[in-house]
Amino acid sequence: MRRFLIVALLTSGAGRVAADPAPSAPPAPPPERVLALSAQLFARADHTRAGGQSGFGFAIDRAELGAAPTWRNAEAELRLEALRATAADDEPFAVGLKRAWGGAHVPLGCDCFRLAARLGLVADPWIESIEAAYPLRAIAATSAERLGWIDPSDLGAAARFVWTDYVDLHVAVTSGEGHRHSDRNGEQDVAAALTLRAAVFPLLGGDASVRLHGFVRTGTLGPTGARNHRLCTAVTLASDRLSLGAEVVHAFGYADHADRTGVAVAGWASAAVTSWLGPLARIDRVAAGADRDDVGLAITGGVWARLAGGVTAYAIAERVTYGVDAVPLGAGPAENGWRASAVIAVDAGADLR
Repeated sequence: MRRFLIVALLTSGAGRVAADPAPSAPPAPPPERVLALSAQLFARADHTRAGGQSGFGFAIDRAELGAAPTWRNAEAELRLEALRATAADDEPFAVGLKRAWGGAHVPLGCDCFRLAARLGLVADPWIESIEAAYPLRAIAATSAERLGWIDPSDLGAAARFVWTDYVDLHVAVTSGEGHRHSDRNGEQDVAAALTLRAAVFPLLGGDASVRLHGFVRTGTLGPTGARNHRLCTAVTLASDRLSLGAEVVHAFGYADHADRTGVAVAGWASAAVTSWLGPLARIDRVAAGADRDDVGLAITGGVWARLAGGVTAYAIAERVTYGVDAVPLGAGPAENGWRASAVIAVDAGADLR
């Protein structure tokens, strides 16, 4: 007899919205068939003032549906997303694949070690590992994704090794073109992400966990095979009442230009004053392009409120400043200005057994 278990993917601490339904570590193989269904929606209303002009508008940052069947050691995932046909805002929405893969858990003879292998349109190792410890995805993507320096998924093969809660190693060989393009140069990217649990200690009536994250990728992009390497580091702290983090992304070549380099630094904080309300903050600094002294800077502050179950509301204000030749930050005003936003995040799912 089928049993339906509704799962609230939104955690109650620090206004955390699960950035992606992918688990932070491959689970042990379940003893029965399971079909996990999930849905996410990030909708936003903005008032923007930049370049002497002001305006009001609406946007959908994420609209996704996913299904992930598991049976014994076998697993798969099909995840769809709504996206613009092109980058132009006047284009209609289209539905495309974000992830589509099949895989298996490999028995290692010990519950403390877990190994999973996947083939298809797989999650990027860095995006998957860092978002597991990032609570503010509903209002801003991580630096690597926000700037378009790392795509959230790609065609290829991936393996993930986990030792209890201390070590998480994720390795992938992919086309390097992201989830919206096929291979354009016949060369493959090789990437690895490593997460280590560095410490656990009591904090604000609960336990806090500190994790160190590292990532390296050698790759190419586009028909010319332009250099497209990445080096990323991060440190995160997560507890029931407080989440803190910092991320540094080095890009060696991007946007089909092998000679371009850039560095992005970001920090964030989210706290829970009560079980349903708390403040948040994020800062982004990007130095890239021809003149690395011209930087883009974004400072964001606001509050979150959990309305019910997997529904969270955000009220935020963002101030953006640019140097003369600074590259766009990937979100917010494209020139000096500010943006005030109201965001609704819906995150829900169900397990069919």
